[in-house]
Amino acid sequence: MKTKAITHQLVDKYAERPPGWRVEFGERVRDAVLQGYTIFCDRDARIATRRMLVRGPVRIKEPLQAGGRGQTLVSTLDELDELLDRLPADNIATYGLVIEENLHRVTTLSIGHIAVNNLSFVYCGRQRVTTNNERRLVYGGSDLVCVRGEWDSLDRLPMPCAVRVGVEKAKLYDEAMSEYPGFIASRRNYDVGLGLNIKGQPRSGLFESSWRVGGATGAEVMALNEFMRDQSVQVVEVSHVEEFGRNRRPPSGAATCIQLDDPQDGPIIRYTVVRRIGRTTDRI
Repeated sequence: MKTKAITHQLVDKYAERPPGWRVEFGERVRDAVLQGYTIFCDRDARIATRRMLVRGPVRIKEPLQAGGRGQTLVSTLDELDELLDRLPADNIATYGLVIEENLHRVTTLSIGHIAVNNLSFVYCGRQRVTTNNERRLVYGGSDLVCVRGEWDSLDRLPMPCAVRVGVEKAKLYDEAMSEYPGFIASRRNYDVGLGLNIKGQPRSGLFESSWRVGGATGAEVMALNEFMRDQSVQVVEVSHVEEFGRNRRPPSGAATCIQLDDPQDGPIIRYTVVRRIGRTTDRI
């Protein structure tokens, strides 16, 4: 449940699945996500990919990966078989694979809900990309507008139509979690992609949920601090930034979260900046 595997339906009623899998959840979120399937064995992977390739290349995602890693673009069944040969069958059986339509020129929205004790806020923003130490494009941070209150508080924010549609899809996905009785998450973050399909048509859909510490958590914690410090604060604009390379320095006034030579990513700095604090949403 804490990975992107939960996002899509199975290929059919005979499909492999882990204990506790809720078919009803996939049915409820079908209109909120991109076209795709979640599979847990090679047989289902081939069925899903064969169906999807009719519309063009598909993106295959390993659920335990993050930040754009573990994703492969597949154009033929032979390419799928090559990928399946490289991945341990036990991992696929345990964690699954996501097989999803591929979008071009993608912008990713960060939409979320935070609840701590009797305080809650929601946010909407955009993710940024940056170049890592291997010169690959990866997640570079999030720019968020956070508003005190529940999901309907986002209705007060001015936003483009495509972004508002993305917010509605995140809310639909969040509501569908009622299919898992007893589920609790104080952090509910949703990545919604806006892009073009192979025909150049606009498409949007929720990529994955994040009910755990994630890329935007530094910004969320800073916003939470401002809301707790002053009850009159209604909106906080905050940015989380990730930069790669040596001799990086945060700007004046930034809260530095971490600066190190990461074993996997190499030299990296992550910091958060509060850009505006307001007592009304009128000027957003």
